[in-house]
Amino acid sequence: MKKLLLTITILLGLQGAAQQNPTMDNYLFNPITISPAYAGHQDGQVQSIYDAQWVGLKGAPRTGAIYYDHLTPNRFGFNLGIIDDQVGPMTTQSIGVTTAYHLQIADEVYFATGVRYTLTHTEVDITDEFYVDKIDQAIYDIDGPWIQNVDLSGAVYNNQWYFGATMKNMVKQEMYNNNFTSRVAHIFGGYKHELNDEWMLSSSFLLNFSANAPLDPNFHLFFEYKDNLGGGINFSPKDEAGMFFKLNVFEGWQLFYQYNYPLSDLVYVTKQSHVLGIGIDLKSSQQTLVSPGYFL
Repeated sequence: MKKLLLTITILLGLQGAAQQNPTMDNYLFNPITISPAYAGHQDGQVQSIYDAQWVGLKGAPRTGAIYYDHLTPNRFGFNLGIIDDQVGPMTTQSIGVTTAYHLQIADEVYFATGVRYTLTHTEVDITDEFYVDKIDQAIYDIDGPWIQNVDLSGAVYNNQWYFGATMKNMVKQEMYNNNFTSRVAHIFGGYKHELNDEWMLSSSFLLNFSANAPLDPNFHLFFEYKDNLGGGINFSPKDEAGMFFKLNVFEGWQLFYQYNYPLSDLVYVTKQSHVLGIGIDLKSSQQTLVSPGYFL
């Protein structure tokens, strides 16, 4: 039992220090993970994402997710997301339904507000022989309750810049009688600049504020060629640095890849994390809304 508790404590402690949300790295490919106000921006697109953190470390976080995004003609956005996240012996499934409304407040300027309702279920398989000795009669599986939560977000944007904020976990839900879901806040913004007729430069920042955790700032630069091929760098002081790439394989299909190198003490046990994403447009290439966010 002591080995189990030590393993869970280490893995959850590392995850809390290095990444507050299992989908945080994915937002470069799918920004709705940090802002419900983005619902509808990727109208008609299905996305599948796999995040493998800290490769080489037993029990390290592994996250799989799939999303569908839709925008109505009267500018109501809808997004459905299903996420499976595993950290050591803990497996969490989440279902999120997001809605947003995009109000035009000036010429080509929009104000978007979004809300996400999430149901989450966690199981702990503590009979795994890697974590505990199976002859211990005190060992059993934990099948946690379904808990619910709400995220709120707002953003202002046009076709060159955007700025917004998000508050996650507005409802402080009790979990296993002695743990609570932590509240997370995001402040984000970005700007897109045309270098010439073929090349575009995008810059952005993301500030993450989490309960009982230090501020997590993130900065990004992204170069894109004719909306077909792009690459960039991301940097988070004392956390990680990396690079990411986007490729339009053919019309309606996008491929995304991100590599991260730890800048924390994790470097002594692992030197890489990977994110792979695929996007499929189910509608025509005509866009209702234009945003400078990555890969919209």
